Amino acid sequence: MDTDGRPTADEAWAMLPRSEVESACITGEMMAAWPVSRGSKSRFTSYYNGTVARNRSAGIDVWWRMSLGADPLGQERALRDAVAKKRITREYALRIDGSLVFEEVE
Repeated sequence: MDTDGRPTADEAWAMLPRSEVESACITGEMMAAWPVSRGSKSRFTSYYNGTVARNRSAGIDVWWRMSLGADPLGQERALRDAVAKKRITREYALRIDGSLVFEEVE
């Protein structure tokens, strides 16, 4: 991870869901680069790095969002992981899946 919370291009590539079943927490830059890449890691890396550089220059903070796949258990795991890593808030996760229960942390 870079100091501003953005994954490197290699990390971002590895985090992308590979099918409609998988769920993941991804950044807006990852979401923008994926369709442009058409499955090519080098194209993804080039577009992603350019988008990240432009957003950093413009002072735009990283913004994480959920890409939910068809597997309900995978959705829950991805939501819990994203909350644990402080990429999304509990409130956001609960708006997506109101049945989640989080342990209170003191």
